[in-house]
Amino acid sequence: MDCFSCGVTGSIESQPVRERIWWDGRWRVAHAIRCALPGWLVVVPARHVLSLADLTPDEAVALGPLLAAASRAVVEVTGCAKVYLALFAELEEFRHLHIHLVPRHADLADDLRGTRIFDYQKRPESEWVTTAEMDRIGGLLAGSLAGRGRGPTYTNELPSRSASPSRKRTVTAPARVQPLRS
Repeated sequence: MDCFSCGVTGSIESQPVRERIWWDGRWRVAHAIRCALPGWLVVVPARHVLSLADLTPDEAVALGPLLAAASRAVVEVTGCAKVYLALFAELEEFRHLHIHLVPRHADLADDLRGTRIFDYQKRPESEWVTTAEMDRIGGLLAGSLAGRGRGPTYTNELPSRSASPSRKRTVTAPARVQPLRS
């Protein structure tokens, strides 16, 4: 099977931080590729899944808290006003289920709001977020999700890498950085 997501997950330990912002054996959070919007993430199941309806109960239980925690991290790191969530998985090379977490900044032009935010994925390669910038942002987001850094704390239900899925933990977010802009 030629699945980009399965290939990345199969070699997760050797992947750069942009591909493994979060990894717990069930779910992986990565920076979106081929995109001109810094901080655009995808949440990907470790197992090859094509539909949300095909998740196991364990995968489904872990997904909601992960989406909430990753969304909080995106807000903290990028300074965006809110985070859009979208799930399509329709492109031939990306049929593996992946959920988009997209930073929506307060000053985003009206013609890019809502589903039109996907225009950032249609930009020319010269405008794409560089791998170095994806790694920088990924490191900040990983720090937030893992509880490293300084800043406000909050409690969430996000499963830790070594704990059972229902374990609560306190996460310390990194100090707010300069908001990212496209």
